[in-house]
Amino acid sequence: MNEKNVLTVYETGSGIKNSTSSQIRAMGYDCQSYQGAEGVDRAAPGKGIIVIDAKLKGQAIKHLLATVQDASVQFQPVILTGPTDKIYSSDVVGSVRNGQINACVPAPFHKPQFDNMIRSLARVSNIQEEFTRRAGVLAQFGRSLDQMPAEAEVTPDSATLLVAGSGRQFQAVESALSNDVKVAGALTPSLAMDRLAEGDISAMVIDMSSAEFSDAMEFIRRIRRDARYFHLPLILMPVAGNSDMDDEYFSEGVSDIIHPPFEDYALQISILPLMRIALFRQALKSAYVEARQNPVADALTGLYSRGVFLTQLKQMMDSGADFSVGLMSIENIQAINAEHGYAGGDKIIRQIGKAIELLTRGEDLAARFSGAEFAVLMPRTDEASAKTAWKRILTVLRYTSFSPGNNPVAIEVEFNGATAQPNEGETPDRMLHRVKSLFRQPQGYC
Repeated sequence: MNEKNVLTVYETGSGIKNSTSSQIRAMGYDCQSYQGAEGVDRAAPGKGIIVIDAKLKGQAIKHLLATVQDASVQFQPVILTGPTDKIYSSDVVGSVRNGQINACVPAPFHKPQFDNMIRSLARVSNIQEEFTRRAGVLAQFGRSLDQMPAEAEVTPDSATLLVAGSGRQFQAVESALSNDVKVAGALTPSLAMDRLAEGDISAMVIDMSSAEFSDAMEFIRRIRRDARYFHLPLILMPVAGNSDMDDEYFSEGVSDIIHPPFEDYALQISILPLMRIALFRQALKSAYVEARQNPVADALTGLYSRGVFLTQLKQMMDSGADFSVGLMSIENIQAINAEHGYAGGDKIIRQIGKAIELLTRGEDLAARFSGAEFAVLMPRTDEASAKTAWKRILTVLRYTSFSPGNNPVAIEVEFNGATAQPNEGETPDRMLHRVKSLFRQPQGYC
């Protein structure tokens, strides 16, 4: 199964032609539909993502949420969808705050927004499966992982939201969210970047009513080209009637777009779930970093060692798990070593390793594969999604400044890389050889 998981839909059973399930299928997703009160009574949530139609009666929704919570040992993603007058309510906000509802998507659906939401929730679910697998692999090397981090609680002490733009919308955001998160402001792009560099921002809102951010595209690209903020949730607040570029904003890495009017409920149900997921992923990465010591870590970069990568790759291939592999090499490492010495080359490799750690997702396994080669295992990631992710990673690396010494003058580092999925009956060695050969051919470049 790839990132587009099968969805379980609970809906009213009326208006089948324009039903929630028909809209979801029209976007290319598989879904199983349960309709009306009978469907709610038969609810037996399994693995996957659950979508609940907000037009169901309130008691039916409460019953479904309780059933999901009781039945799930692991994270069970729940999306509530429907007209805004149904999902923008105090009851829904309460369910968002306590983690029963993990996302709210207004209907009719906007496909890029829905795709973003599904990918984000699927990854959190996949993280738990990968955590168990990773613990088993590390145990073979004499290392142990701590218990899976609990779902993060969003509080003013644990989460800071940065509002970039004029004070025009800052008051609306602060009014809606000050009881849940700490809200900070930045009037200009340069001040926003300075505030991000302080390192405690969990998500960012970009207010396009500000002249400084009226054309937000370049600022969004600037954020996504910085490895430190590659996964930072970005929420866009356009001016009224400005939705023509929504698809382009999503393609550049915006997490969600909230159109006016900016009511408290709309801001809460859009922003709080993204911050909860961001905090959870931060906790997971911290757990991995603590476990990534000798003998499972590469001494130079701190990424996983070649041995751990190969062990997990073989295990995933033997089990028939769905995944993709990305391989990348520093093409001009010999020239760097010749000009700056091997110590300078090692510093470049170490800096690139740190950037790759920031750019990969919580469920990915990133390793230093050999001297100037890096590898990433991407669980439950289909070929198209893997290529998109890998191109974005390589793009960020190509925009990143690397220096071989104390001199801040950056040098040009050339990268090549490609991704692939395993072929039936293929051995790990053959697969890796095939991936490596892809980026030695012009048509295989990422």
